[in-house]
Amino acid sequence: MIPLKKLLVVLGTCLAVLGSLGVSGFLVADTTAHVARVIDGDTIVLESGERVRLLGIDTPERGQPYADQATTALKKLIEGKQVDLESGTTDTDQYGRLLRYVFAENTNINAIMIKYGLGRIRYLDSDSPYTTLFEDLEQQARAEGRGIWGYDVHTFCLSVIEEHANAAGNDGENLNDEYLVFRNRCEEPLDLDGWSLRDASDNTYEFPVVAIDPDASFTLHSGQGANNETDLFWNAGKAIWNNNGDTVTIADATDMVIFTYTYEAL
Repeated sequence: MIPLKKLLVVLGTCLAVLGSLGVSGFLVADTTAHVARVIDGDTIVLESGERVRLLGIDTPERGQPYADQATTALKKLIEGKQVDLESGTTDTDQYGRLLRYVFAENTNINAIMIKYGLGRIRYLDSDSPYTTLFEDLEQQARAEGRGIWGYDVHTFCLSVIEEHANAAGNDGENLNDEYLVFRNRCEEPLDLDGWSLRDASDNTYEFPVVAIDPDASFTLHSGQGANNETDLFWNAGKAIWNNNGDTVTIADATDMVIFTYTYEAL
């Protein structure tokens, strides 16, 4: 794996030089824009206020390995800079974000993120002109164990998409309205057999034998109920999640920590 400090030195190299490594050139730049802010490794905000999701790649979510490195790298590459944006087949995603290939100094930033193992191919148009480029770069990153490829692929599947720690009324009397919502971000089912979850106070939940379908979400309630495809129940007997902020830690069947997610006070 490439240490962050060394990676930033590489990314600090003139983008034109990086472009000469096989990630330069675009077909048609739809527009030129200024990047006001980088949100994470694959999402940016333009000066116009529009949000852009880098097309064809998926970087680690907050709390997962290499999430901070991916965000820091993208900031180094394009935050505060002028970029060219190229659209694909689909204009926006389900959240209203523009889906674009992003270029700086004629260099494909999406490809750079894949090249250094800061993201993987995802949501790539079937007729994308960059399919071969992205696949070649990902294969090389995998082979060399760069970035995320130094981990088991399932490390990056599960993410928290919603936390609802403050149940209606008294938390302790409405346990099923205290919950977390998770999503399987991978393209294959995720087997949670043997996985566990804990909060900052070490209250621990053992996942049942269950497989989560690709891109499917499920809700873990603190209270009682019968588990099904979309809802799991802790049967905790008490409120778990602190309204003043808490930390969610997930470990796999080998007890390796998959990710740590912290939310602030409500």
